[in-house]
Amino acid sequence: MFYDRYDSAPQRSRDADALTLGAWTRRFLAELAVQDWLVFGYMSVLILAVALAPDSAARTMNLERLSGLMAVYVTTLLAIRGSILGRSWLSALVYRLVMLGTVLGSYFMLKSLLPVVNSGSLDAALYHLDLRVFGFEPAVWLDRFVTPATTEWFAFFYYSYFFVLAFHVLPMLLGSRRMKDFTEFSLGFLGVYCISHVVYMIVPGYGPVRFLSHLFEHPIPMGFWYERVLEMVNNAGAQKDIFPSLHTAGPTFCLLYSFAHRSRAPFKYTWPVTAVFAANIIAATMFLRWHFLIDVIAGLTVALAVHLASRVIVRREIPSRERRGLQPVWTNLWPERARSRSSAVAPRPNTESAAAR
Repeated sequence: MFYDRYDSAPQRSRDADALTLGAWTRRFLAELAVQDWLVFGYMSVLILAVALAPDSAARTMNLERLSGLMAVYVTTLLAIRGSILGRSWLSALVYRLVMLGTVLGSYFMLKSLLPVVNSGSLDAALYHLDLRVFGFEPAVWLDRFVTPATTEWFAFFYYSYFFVLAFHVLPMLLGSRRMKDFTEFSLGFLGVYCISHVVYMIVPGYGPVRFLSHLFEHPIPMGFWYERVLEMVNNAGAQKDIFPSLHTAGPTFCLLYSFAHRSRAPFKYTWPVTAVFAANIIAATMFLRWHFLIDVIAGLTVALAVHLASRVIVRREIPSRERRGLQPVWTNLWPERARSRSSAVAPRPNTESAAAR
């Protein structure tokens, strides 16, 4: 009997550990937000696509890079959603940086990744689709308007894509106090980029600048902003990332979000400016010959679809998480603002008049 008691103690301990681990795992999975699953699924698709590609040095390199990025992302989820780090401003900041860094970091891998996954090009199909559906190709039609002045105008706006994104993303990421609005923005923003990056692997292309080079009569003249654009495209561009146009989808999503929240500052002041920049950026993608018209239509479609979907999802997700006692999707980086003195201090009864009565 003593032997039985001695032998069963470690077993009971192991059973308790297994139950504890099982409970923690179920809780962790329940804590994952929609955006967590979105980015995890996106990274899984990239890794699977590269793993299924023919063996090569480039395939091995991309697989190692993606696996490292995925390891950082999953470790962060385990630490945050698994409550290992606890709820603090540091854990909130780490989660923010890793969520954004995972998606944007993967973009800079696309230059070497896309040829590994899909070595073909669908420029001909995209061009003929434009001609069949729309009857013309804007990049070719706009060739007659190419001058140093028009080139610099559109090159500036094409480059300002990064300014528009930074103006919207950084304040939301680091300064927003409205977590519901931030959740809507983050889910939509991440959705636009995850979807677009995956579609790049399915519909690769180089754009009119390369495929239709024989149709352009006027070479695009060099200038300060156009040189900046070429530097950016050559150094950081994915080269075969045309369908859908992210220069269309990104600013359009920011515009749709700003317009939807135009009743509050700062969006009631900034949405018209965002609209002007977005319109010029979209035009610039075709004037500078980077995109076919169908690329732009696809970018607009992605932005609109993701904007509508994110609003519906967030309206359901946040109340659901609150009912189940789960973590918020985002934790506020900043303490709640103190209420004003007039509202915080309750009115004192007039004791003198009461005594007089």
